[in-house]
Amino acid sequence: MNEINDYLEAMFSPYPQSPRLHEAKAELQGVTEDAYGGHIAQGATPNEAMVQIVTDLGNLDELAPTLGIAADLASCGGAQTRKLDRV
Repeated sequence: MNEINDYLEAMFSPYPQSPRLHEAKAELQGVTEDAYGGHIAQGATPNEAMVQIVTDLGNLDELAPTLGIAADLASCGGAQTRKLDRV
């Protein structure tokens, strides 16, 4: 699922590698792969599935509290994340 990997790489790219951010990215990858599979099972095309995932997830700043990485992001300079312009 290269699209998911590319999406997550772009989402985490503004931040330095750290063990906690690596864990959060792995957790998010599992969630997005499950969601992708669910959308495909419901008849979505691969592109439609990715668009829905991007729409549902939002950006890393929005996910940070749920993932437990808000402090990590703040220590790296705060709100640097963005949604991808295209999938």
